Amino acid sequence: MNVNNSGSDLRRNKMLETITYKLAKKNRRRYCKNVEREREKSKEKNSSIVKLNLREFGLLLAHCKLQLKSVTASVISTIRERARFQKPFSFTHFHAFFSFITTFFF
Repeated sequence: MNVNNSGSDLRRNKMLETITYKLAKKNRRRYCKNVEREREKSKEKNSSIVKLNLREFGLLLAHCKLQLKSVTASVISTIRERARFQKPFSFTHFHAFFSFITTFFF
């Protein structure tokens, strides 16, 4: 098949190629800007998530400390109750151990 390309057809094809190239370039720039915006948004989201998790972790840690103190106090009172009927040296060892834990960790 012999295709006859006139000058006007060649110019039209060249214009279409140029327009297509310019649109692709413009879209590529727009796409890159959108990608940058999305990255910034995700960074903001991630940083706020980290702050929230740190805050929650701090609250959880404070709660655990309070729970440990109350458990330690109840254990010491239980040991005191039992120490009345047993030899006093066992109470002394337990009391020293729990005193060490409470002073060391708090």
